[in-house]
Amino acid sequence: MHVSIIMPVYNSEQYLKRALSSALQQKFKGELEIIIVNDGSSDDSGSICREYLAEFYDRLVYLEHKQNMGVSAARNTAMDLMRGDYFTFLDADDILPVNAIQEMYDLAEDKQCDIVLGSIARVYEDIELHKKTSKKHAIILDSDEGLIELMNHKSMRGHVWGKLFKNKKNQKIQFSSDLRYAEDLHFCVGIFANSDLICVSDSSCYIYCQHEQSTVHKKFERFLYIDWTRSVELIGEKIEKVKLQKPYYRLKIKTIHQLVRELRFAKKNESEHVIDHVNEKIRTWQITLMGLIRYRSLSLANLLKIGQINYILWRLSRKALRNKGLGI
Repeated sequence: MHVSIIMPVYNSEQYLKRALSSALQQKFKGELEIIIVNDGSSDDSGSICREYLAEFYDRLVYLEHKQNMGVSAARNTAMDLMRGDYFTFLDADDILPVNAIQEMYDLAEDKQCDIVLGSIARVYEDIELHKKTSKKHAIILDSDEGLIELMNHKSMRGHVWGKLFKNKKNQKIQFSSDLRYAEDLHFCVGIFANSDLICVSDSSCYIYCQHEQSTVHKKFERFLYIDWTRSVELIGEKIEKVKLQKPYYRLKIKTIHQLVRELRFAKKNESEHVIDHVNEKIRTWQITLMGLIRYRSLSLANLLKIGQINYILWRLSRKALRNKGLGI
């Protein structure tokens, strides 16, 4: 009865104490270890971690990377050291509800599941955006059903937080250090594919705190969207069964749609690069106009989104005409 909480830290001094306190205050009946990897922080994050380590040395494991290596490398370092029968992830600016670990652990043991997914509450600068009510209801999926739900990206998301994973010590599944964005989704597809049963619960197990420094606000200025589409392509290498090909195709369309929808976060000089990248992926992923229209009719809720997709299709057709010498 041993659970490991994996916590990468990078320049998180503003929120770190809150996250650490939420991990230490867990009402868990078993043994809990919190593995903190300071990924080359240049602020006071290291001092805060060492302060907590001095007081809670019996529950914390603390390591430092001499230079910033990325969240995937930090998580991999922690996973190499974890001793828990199960493990979960906590970002340094988020919060674990006090009963999160116990509730996920109880479900894993009771339902004999390899993975438990809990409900996630979202807040922005301490303003609650979305919260699911804890109904204590759970459904059980097999591996393929879990992968389909994961790629549909509706009721189940590809983030690693808010999930409890069984530590199968004979399997070495790690994060791809080459990915700076959407590394969670790539990891989840790999671990779902190697699981037998997956439990999806309504219990509130994670509080995601979004703020101006969140990655969503940086994905365009740092070209993280390229890693996003690369992650989707790497997932294709893990998806072999015929019945998973249609959900995978929908995931690619969903990715295109999401990139376009989030253009509102891009600066004017960044938008052209994003649009060119989207056009390239529509071509190389062999996404058809009919596929986009079918998806759009089901999922786009307003004319703005429709206009954005049409703009990309217009640019794509215009480029094709130019290539044929019929430039307009």
